[in-house]
Order: sequence, then C-alpha cells, then structure tokens
Amino acid sequence: MTKSSNSFRKKPKKSALPPRNTMRVKKGKAPVKPRQPVRQRYTRFKVAVCKNDVTPAQARKDLIGKAGSTAKTYRGNLSALSDFVKSGRGESNVDLLTVVEDEFILFLYEWKQQGKGSARGVWSALLNLFRQNGVKKSFLDDDDVRKAVEGAAANFYPVNKGVVNETQNTELNRFIKHCDAEQLGSCTWCRAKGVQNLRQRVLLAKDFMRGAPIRPGNLKDLQKVDMLEHVSPVQVHVRNPKVKGKDKEIVTADGLKAWKKACSLADSDYVFPRCIDSHLTAVLRHAEVEYGWDQGLVMTVHCLKHTCITKLEQKVEDAKKNLLCGVGTATRAAHYGKKVEKRQRA
Repeated sequence: MTKSSNSFRKKPKKSALPPRNTMRVKKGKAPVKPRQPVRQRYTRFKVAVCKNDVTPAQARKDLIGKAGSTAKTYRGNLSALSDFVKSGRGESNVDLLTVVEDEFILFLYEWKQQGKGSARGVWSALLNLFRQNGVKKSFLDDDDVRKAVEGAAANFYPVNKGVVNETQNTELNRFIKHCDAEQLGSCTWCRAKGVQNLRQRVLLAKDFMRGAPIRPGNLKDLQKVDMLEHVSPVQVHVRNPKVKGKDKEIVTADGLKAWKKACSLADSDYVFPRCIDSHLTAVLRHAEVEYGWDQGLVMTVHCLKHTCITKLEQKVEDAKKNLLCGVGTATRAAHYGKKVEKRQRA
C-alpha cells in the first residue's frame, strides 16, 4: 500500500509563547484572566442638566473657599484679627471685608510685641476671604504688607515639644492613678454630664495617643465606629482632619488595646469625654513639676503625638537595620551594634 501524499506534509511548529489573551496555568492553581486595558471614560458636558440655581458670588465661594475642616482652620486664624478690629472700632460685630491696611499693620505690630509665631496663616485666611467675595486686588498683595507679615514673627522663639520616654510614662501612670482630684483638671462638661471613671479614661486616652499619631483636637471627636480593624494595618478614622484628605491614622497594638478598654467605659457613641484635652493637659503639667522632667521643653497633649511618631520612626529604623544585617533587634543591639569603646571596656 502506498501512503497518501498528505501524510508527508510537515507538521506546523509549536510556538514557544502561549496563545494570545491566555496565560499558562500551573496545576492546582486557578486560571488567571488576561489583562484588559482600561481607558479613561469620556463624558460630555450636558447643558440640559445644569440647574443654574446659584449666583456668581455663591459659585465663587464654593470654588475658591476651603472645603471641610480646612475652612474651620481658616476661620480660627481670623478670630484674633476679628477681636482686634472689634476692640479698635468699639463695635460688637465687624465684617472682616471692611478691614483696611492700617488696621492690619497695627494688628501685625501687636502680634510681634506678644512674641507670636508666623502671621502667615492670618494673612492667608484674610486673602482667601477677600477672593471668595470677588475682591481680586487688595492691600494684602502689596510687597510692603508681605514683608510686614514676615516681620511679625521677629520676636518669636520656637520651643520644642517634649517626648514622654518610658521612665516618664511610668511616672505619669502613677501620677494619674494617685493624684488629687483637683490635679486631674476641672471643667463644666464633667459636672454637667456626670462623667464617670474620669481618672481611668484619662489614662486610657494617654495610652491611645501613644499608640496612634492623632492630634489632641481630634481625640474628642472619635466614635466607636471609627476604628477600622478590618484593614491591615489597623487604622482609625479621623473626623475633621486638619489636613484635607488625611482622615486615617495607623494604630499600634498598644493603641488598639487602650481603645477597646476606653470603648467599654464610654457612656455614649463618643469614646472619650469632650473635655479630655483639658484633663490631659492638667496631668502632664502637674507631673512635669512633680517629677522634675527636663526643663526647656513644652509638655502639652500634643507631645503625646510626638512620642508616638518618635517610637514609630525608631521601629522603621530598626526594621531597616535588621533587614540589612539579617538578625533581630535584640541580637543586633546587644552584639553587632555595640560600639568599639564598650567592647574594649568589657
């Protein structure tokens, strides 16, 4: 028998690459879908859906104005200027749009005499208010006024905030537990609301701030639902953040432990009393005097945030060194990280 001529045809070579839009899958693994390109969605501007329900002035305020919590910060920057103008004019209510250059210069002079810091925040807030209301050119844009704003901080001497080390933290724990009730600080909120377990809640608030880099002003706004334990790492949702968009902060294991205890003592949706800032300030200042902490450092509630970030920074540095050395922190610090002078002394 003769073979068919078709049997002598060459078989096509197998390609070394997988077929298009497919990927090779190892046994026991789920197939991987091919990557699909994503394109920017195009939407046409529709005049028909425009509401036309605002005035140009309202639209300008919405577009130029600061959104969210930043607006609160801007209003806070203008409070001192408002009080100064009210006092100078002898009026109980003042529209800051009527502030003139001479009033602003006198305000900057008094700001300097009191040794305040930079007045740039006041200048920026007033400029933003002018622009919201359609004042495109004002005295705030003049070079002389800008130089006066910079000169307003000439008498300001910055002071570093303290960091609560482990020894000071132990002393602070002891002080909060055993100090007189007057040294915990007093406020009308506690008397009006009948706050219970204040001593223990102040202690837990301090421990939580050491485990989460949160600002004191945001501490009172925290609610039980703000802890995000389902994400990794665990984070807490910050209401009314100072920086727009930065509304989450990482929480350490110690911070989470303090949070859970504080939630169990809370008598409402808020985890801490609304006056917690003033009580933390009181115990820090009394403990500073009681135990003779370092002089020349500001010991306020904000220093607890500095303490937390300092500890986190040290952990990052330790993790980098451990990765390069291939050992743990204890081994590296006790053996490989020992200085030559200490080795010779041994």
